[in-house]
Order: sequence, then structure tokens, then C-alpha cells
Amino acid sequence: MIANNLFNFSMKNKMLVPFFTKSSNVQNCSYRRKYDLVYMMEKYATSSMDYLQWVNENVNPNKNKNAIEFIDISGLALMKHKEVFSKFQNVYVLDQYFGGMIHFKTAIKNIVSNLKVSLSTKSKLNLPNHSIDIIFSNSSFSLIPEDVRMSFLSEGLRVLKDDGVLYFSNLSAEYYDSIYELLIEYDSRLASGLDWSQFQIVNVDKVHDFFKPIFSEVKVEYFKSDWWITNVDDLIGYLLSEREFDSLKLIISESGLSKFRTFLLNKIKEDGGILIKRRVNLIIGKNKCSLKLAV
Repeated sequence: MIANNLFNFSMKNKMLVPFFTKSSNVQNCSYRRKYDLVYMMEKYATSSMDYLQWVNENVNPNKNKNAIEFIDISGLALMKHKEVFSKFQNVYVLDQYFGGMIHFKTAIKNIVSNLKVSLSTKSKLNLPNHSIDIIFSNSSFSLIPEDVRMSFLSEGLRVLKDDGVLYFSNLSAEYYDSIYELLIEYDSRLASGLDWSQFQIVNVDKVHDFFKPIFSEVKVEYFKSDWWITNVDDLIGYLLSEREFDSLKLIISESGLSKFRTFLLNKIKEDGGILIKRRVNLIIGKNKCSLKLAV
């Protein structure tokens, strides 16, 4: 039996990870599109994480070109890069929320018209074993309910080919620290209302060790991007549109959005901008082992 302290789960068969869009419902889609991650990176990044370039250069699906999508820097990010999606023939999207997936599918089809995109909110894919070349995880994967996460995980490795590749990503604590410390600077009394534990930020070494029995080859790539944000409305729009910061929305609302905006505006005027540190660890698993995880 393998200890599963990393994700606090155990399961039969093998383990997987799926794609989740960051749009939780249809109503939020237009708002999220304006302040998506790529918009912020393109406008404010002072150092590039080169994630998209890395994906384009290193992700090479086999001839069948089948993938399950759960993309690290959000579906909206990779939608804008035809060279990434043109690598695939079939993409299977797993998400809790069907509304977000519909927008995701429409946007992809507008870029790569001949790409077959299948959507599912169910944990069971109508696919045979060993039929998927690549699986991408999303950095917000830990935010979904555990039972959904576990069912998606087990299904993913079932359909992943033995020579398939798993790309598992998680945001480092530095990213959340830079956001939360900003809020505490705004009002130290709000610290008690911040639920840091919800992000389940996992030490990259533990993730690496967890995947070692599952894949014969496991390695880690590190990406970082510092943002120097100079527009208060862009920053507020981003915070309010990202699923990772759902716990902040009520706090900001109760404190007063206008008051929070004034604080940010004064800070930008005083310091010239606000620094946000984005750090992503990408764990890559190759050559799936025959080992089965015991309950």
C-alpha cells in the first residue's frame, strides 16, 4: 500500500489528473475573458515564464494526437495559441461546470476548426484503456470537491497510454502570498478571514515523490513571472474573476470595494505599481508503470 498523504486520497487502479476551466458559470464568462491570465501576463509581466513557448516546443503527442485537457494557465490562455492546439486531433475536456466548457469549446473551434472537442462533467469517459497521449492538469485542480477530483484522477490514468505523458501543475505559495499580503496591508484585521488552507498548496518535492511509483520518469520544470501592475481596475478585475480568489471576494465586498480601490490606487501612485509574483511548478510524468495504487 502506498501512503497518499499528498492528496489525502486512495484509490484502486491508477491515478490521473483532468482539465478544469476557470469559468464556474456562463454568466461569468465575458467578465473572465476580459481579465484572463494571458491578458495580465501580456500587459504586466516583467519576466516571462515562457510557459506557452515551452509547451509548444516540448508537447509532442503521438500520431493519434488525443489529449485530455486541464491546462495550467487556464483554457483561455492556450485558446489564443493556435500552434498548441493544432498539435491535436481530439481533445476531451473534463470540468465540473458545463457552462465554462461550452465557452472553451467555442473559442478553440474558432482557432482550430478541424479539432474535435468533447465535453464531459462525468467521471467516466467513453474511451478504451490506453487511448490518450497527453493529460494536462490545471493549477486550480485542488479547488474542486475531493470526490470529483478523485473520480477524475482515477479515470485519467485509466485512459492514458503507457507511453503517454502527464503534465501536473500547481501554483507555489509565493503567488498566493503576494496577493494575501496585499490584502493584509490594506486591513490587518482581515487576516483572520483568509482561508489559506483552501488552496492545498503542495510541496513540489512531495508531488515528485508521489508520482515516482506511477511513472518511470518524473521531472519538474519551474516557471516564474513577475507582474508589475499599474492599473487598479485591471488588478481588481483579475482578482474578482479568478476562481482561486473566491474567498477574497466576500471580504473585499464587506470591506467596501470603493475603499479597497482607493487603497490600491494610492499604493500604485506611491510605489509606481504593485508587484505580483506568479510561480508555477510543472511536474512531468512519463512511461506509466504497471503498479496499481492500493486502497
